[in-house]
Amino acid sequence: MKSHSSVRLMSGFSKNIEKARNATNLHHIACYSSRTDTKTLLERALSPFVPSSEASLAQKLIEEAIFYAKGDVLVVNKPYGISLQGQKDLKGILFKNFPPPRKFDDFVDDARAKKDPGITLESCLPLLQKHYLGEELTLVGGLKRAICTGKFMKEGETGTVFGYCSQQQNSQSIPEYIFTPGGSKKASKKEEKLVTRDAADYEVLASYKGMSLIDLQFSKFNMHFPRLVLSYLGCPVFGDKIYLQRLIQEGNEVTCVDPKDLWRAADRQYLPTHFMKLIGANKADYLKLQEKIPLYMAVVQSIYPEFGNTKETTHSEFVARAQVPDHFYAMAKLLGFHTHIQTFMKSLEVEETDDFSLENLQRVKTGTDAQI
Repeated sequence: MKSHSSVRLMSGFSKNIEKARNATNLHHIACYSSRTDTKTLLERALSPFVPSSEASLAQKLIEEAIFYAKGDVLVVNKPYGISLQGQKDLKGILFKNFPPPRKFDDFVDDARAKKDPGITLESCLPLLQKHYLGEELTLVGGLKRAICTGKFMKEGETGTVFGYCSQQQNSQSIPEYIFTPGGSKKASKKEEKLVTRDAADYEVLASYKGMSLIDLQFSKFNMHFPRLVLSYLGCPVFGDKIYLQRLIQEGNEVTCVDPKDLWRAADRQYLPTHFMKLIGANKADYLKLQEKIPLYMAVVQSIYPEFGNTKETTHSEFVARAQVPDHFYAMAKLLGFHTHIQTFMKSLEVEETDDFSLENLQRVKTGTDAQI
């Protein structure tokens, strides 16, 4: 499987910038009635799945498996907040075409994740191997998730953003990622290793009082690329503590500032006032609550353009889709975005994709072998 994949991300809150391409069924719809109250929805939105053991995580992965071809590939739906290995891929074995890992640490929203990786996908491999009749399994990657808040964007707005991610020291001389739009950055070969270039297409699916549901298509996760693009557009992912702190309010305008300038705007930090009003929270309540807000970001479709032995098959494109997690859907329901998700998901059912079908998905669920 080659590394140059295309990823489709769904995001909400803040500006609208993402579409959600999800799996073929919508189990979330039955979970929430039209009368579900705000308090209940908020509680569910703030409670992403947390496995109690490797066994509970393995069971969820098996129940929500996306695709399985005996002796070839197993595609699982990685829950929010679960680490792949609990550490960096130091040998570059997940995707052999990827460049070596950076020499600086990636930012981790929760410092505990660095010290105690806890339950990971890797730690569940023995249980998955047992379920899939002893097949040897090797990690090759996974799907992620997203929702945004901040600047107002019109529903139906589309665009393409091209640029590169690099580093900039903040006021405490700590390097942080930044996004620079536009053409190529002249850099030496050594500097080039610290730069990620890509383009992202976006479409605003829905927008309501400072929150947006956005479809974002891109090919690189390196250096927080999708998160930085959303931040550059003025709508960082809701719950993204790193990039939300760069969002400031200037009168009626919402804008992002660079890390080096953030100290000058500490008293102008953006607050989602309409969301606060919706849940009945004042500033003090919200500042406490934001520590519990997960990252509302969800990858709903990944496309691997060159999959398997292309000399032996007529189809070389492999498409994997996944549903948004329950906590994401609960927040979408709270904001009134759930019908937009449903409409978009249903539109994917009639979309032609190579080697991925409802029939294959049903075979996964029944444990029957599926062939790519």
